[in-house]
Amino acid sequence: MLLLKAIYTEGRIFWVMSKDLPYISASEVAEASYCSYRLQNRLNKVSVSKRAQKAAMRGNKRHDYQNRIGKDRRCFVATYAYGADDYRTHQLRIFRDQVLACSLLGKCFIATYYMVSPTLISVARKSPLVDRILKKCLNFISSWV
Repeated sequence: MLLLKAIYTEGRIFWVMSKDLPYISASEVAEASYCSYRLQNRLNKVSVSKRAQKAAMRGNKRHDYQNRIGKDRRCFVATYAYGADDYRTHQLRIFRDQVLACSLLGKCFIATYYMVSPTLISVARKSPLVDRILKKCLNFISSWV
């Protein structure tokens, strides 16, 4: 049976067919596009230190967090006031992701907002006065952003 072998040279991976080389799964090939050193270490039977494994886990958590906030579509009050696909809602999401999420105070504000806003919206649906005040405040914020 012919198997693929990865040869890493000059910052690129080249695949070679051979009968006596180790098996490389499709998952490992996909991982190699992100981190060729992992595949290279596995092929050379190099063990990875516990410190490097912990650093990789921290890095993976950070990437997962960044991917999650980049796809976060929640913006309860703006969605309630403008609709999910309105440009102002999108503008406020960008402000949240690029400005607020970059600081500790901003992250605390976002967490508090996610706790309070569903209740605020349910109150606004029942009270026209709260609804008008909420929309005026949101209009002011969106014009400022």
